[in-house]
Amino acid sequence: VRKEYSQHYKELAESRKSINAPVKIEASLIPLNTDREEVIILGSAGQRIVTAGEILCLAGLSAGLNATQKNDYPITVLRGHSISELVLSSEEIGFTGILNPDVIVALSQEGVERRKNFFDTL
Repeated sequence: VRKEYSQHYKELAESRKSINAPVKIEASLIPLNTDREEVIILGSAGQRIVTAGEILCLAGLSAGLNATQKNDYPITVLRGHSISELVLSSEEIGFTGILNPDVIVALSQEGVERRKNFFDTL
């Protein structure tokens, strides 16, 4: 006879080792600017755009800032655009959208075409 699902799941889950908490990044630098900074990195698939965005967020966290990252890319492999939108701020970030980027890093035409509306606000 099979055990009731939720009870069996609970028993199995309790026997598992707990997961460690994520590593906390301690502030070790002083930020030059504490205002909200909106950064957008535009590129193509395979250019490590998401990784570049993650590194920039980690740098902000190391300076004691709050950071958010939103990525946009199609499901195809090594084709199409790749975009990373970042917000860095000393204040809590409630809205993660980018309306008027402070910095645009444009590395390929595919990314630029996908977010060409941002260039009208510059």
